Amino acid sequence: MREKLQREPVEDFRIDFEDGYGARPDEEEDAHAVAAAKELAQAMNSGEAPPFIGIRVKPLTEELRDRSIRTLDIFITSLQARLAANFPKGFE
Repeated sequence: MREKLQREPVEDFRIDFEDGYGARPDEEEDAHAVAAAKELAQAMNSGEAPPFIGIRVKPLTEELRDRSIRTLDIFITSLQARLAANFPKGFE
């Protein structure tokens, strides 16, 4: 267990724009989505990212659907622009 934790201290990482994140102004959430993508791309490009990574956005309800899709689109577009290679297979 110690050897695994030294090699891989975080096994599964979720970026949370859902419950714990709360409601924010569009400009703030947009900026956070870009910043999260930038940080994740740096970790992926350097080989320091955990093996399982995902993002949680707000529910796709009528009220939140547009905001959810906007956050996901900004995040994925920003991530793809910064990655040296294609998305890894473990990205969910």
